[in-house]
Amino acid sequence: MFSEIHDSEIEKRAHAPAISHFLERWHRLAQKREGVPFVCFDPRDLGDLADDMIVLVPTGDGDFIYASFGARVAECSGGDMTGRRCSERNGPAGVVFATSNRRALEEGRPIFTIHQRASETQVQMWERLVLPCKGSDGGDILVLSCR
Repeated sequence: MFSEIHDSEIEKRAHAPAISHFLERWHRLAQKREGVPFVCFDPRDLGDLADDMIVLVPTGDGDFIYASFGARVAECSGGDMTGRRCSERNGPAGVVFATSNRRALEEGRPIFTIHQRASETQVQMWERLVLPCKGSDGGDILVLSCR
């Protein structure tokens, strides 16, 4: 598996229009207040964009729960992970996911990953934007746009 993790020049690296859209929205909201409100990224209000989204909630033990798993992400990755723990993803991809998720949460800024995985029948290249947000209760929530 090939992977990269970036915290700068994301605009220049991302090719998926949805990722650019989410990044621009996050930066606009971050300038106006401390902590970007999750409500501005709630998948229930985003139509087709939600098909490429994942929402993660920290568990308090260093892991995350998939609170929402977009339909297109589930289709491409082999199944819906809603309600499951991120630590269930093993192997190199799981390490990249865990690292980028924790960094976004700890640093309070967007993290962008590119990773490629190959199976016997196909090669998949993913772009993944991780955005730290705040729930209405002040708790941390990560919003991911995956293409």
